[in-house]
Amino acid sequence: MPPRPKTRKDVVALFKKGKKENDEYSNYALFSLFSIGCFELGKLYQEARAEEECHIANHFLNKTLEINPNNVVALYYSATNYKKGYGVKKDILKAIDYYDKAYRIGGNKIFTAIDSLFVIFFYGKRGVQQDLNKAKHYIEIAAKNGSQKHQHFLNNWDTHVFLLKTQQGSDKCLEKNRDEPKWVNKCIQRSEKELAEYIEKKQSNSN
Repeated sequence: MPPRPKTRKDVVALFKKGKKENDEYSNYALFSLFSIGCFELGKLYQEARAEEECHIANHFLNKTLEINPNNVVALYYSATNYKKGYGVKKDILKAIDYYDKAYRIGGNKIFTAIDSLFVIFFYGKRGVQQDLNKAKHYIEIAAKNGSQKHQHFLNNWDTHVFLLKTQQGSDKCLEKNRDEPKWVNKCIQRSEKELAEYIEKKQSNSN
């Protein structure tokens, strides 16, 4: 992988090499350069410039994948683009597809792809239906490939699921009458009671 270009001369050299030799790494390095500005897309004061740099960055990213469809880092960033809408229309299904390809090819070299898939399905974010079985599937793969972080989460899976469901239940309760203090207090007390009962049950089972 060539170093990130630092001067205009470096950029021109990479562009010529990428075009003339159909060089994968030169195209990726150019994507990496222009993606810096692209990731500023959410900042209104740079929006026009960011959109332009997103277009350029994605050109080189797509070129990288044309040359090597199995470039796991390029697959990962393609997924991120579709998840966040960097230079493309947001499409969570395409993002999932690219994340899935990235982890299947890259394995433990790209835990971030597996982690993104886990988060999407565990929380049911961005229009995707929550699927705890899929979430657990991805976290098991990460743990099997040596991720201590995911193994620790897996070891405490039931607790994490309980906390998630308790939080979701509390959120639904609050949505009914968020402006009424007595109702809010009732929702909080119910969640606290469920948590206390769960802790007591866990402690009882461990004795």
